[in-house]
Amino acid sequence: MRKKFMRNPVRQGFTLIELVVSMAVFSLMMLLMMQFFTDTQKLWSRSEDKANMYADARVAMDLMSSALQSVYYQESSGTGQADNQQERYFIASAAASNTAGGICFPVNLSRNSPLYPNPSDTVARPFYLRFHLDGNVLRYSEDGGSTSFVGAASAPSASSINNRNEEVIGNITHLSFRLFNGDFSLLNSSAYSGQRFPYSVQITMKMMPKAAFDTWVAQGRDANAEQIRFREENEYEFVRIIYLGVY
Repeated sequence: MRKKFMRNPVRQGFTLIELVVSMAVFSLMMLLMMQFFTDTQKLWSRSEDKANMYADARVAMDLMSSALQSVYYQESSGTGQADNQQERYFIASAAASNTAGGICFPVNLSRNSPLYPNPSDTVARPFYLRFHLDGNVLRYSEDGGSTSFVGAASAPSASSINNRNEEVIGNITHLSFRLFNGDFSLLNSSAYSGQRFPYSVQITMKMMPKAAFDTWVAQGRDANAEQIRFREENEYEFVRIIYLGVY
């Protein structure tokens, strides 16, 4: 007598419920991974944007510092440097209540300097140099050495310092210069153009990373209190003091 064996049916594939559950788990994992990569990319972009801002600020500060340290000083006949009436005019700056963000001063730079107006000159000569804030862009310009400022009573006008009006960096929200005496008292004038040669100059510059700056501009800059708060939360302040050493 032959025995009949019952075979269990062989299971093949997944059930519909198992397939739906596995797809849901896979989709959730993909969503989490995409969110992770998106957040990582945003963090990387912000870090790179901030690093670029710091690099730009360092370039601008170094450029202004080197120029200020090459300021041209010449004492006229008289009792000496301590007598401010016997010193030539040298620096003009909207320093204490700076709204325009500018400084104008005579320098005697090497012909190898990128700021020198005419490198083909056979002999280096002093000339006026001007750093100023144009909107949110730091620019510099010079008079090409055409202005004779030795013994001048005042600096040349801003309109005459226009041989070069080149951009240094952008994304600046504030630029100011403060001039100090040797005892660190402030040369407190909204438009300093006297004859006393400052002992030191303080540069204060505020910047924003490019992405934050573009957002601030697109939303109207300081159009309302919210935008002012956004700027204050996203701008970075850079300060440098340049010692000129004459008192």
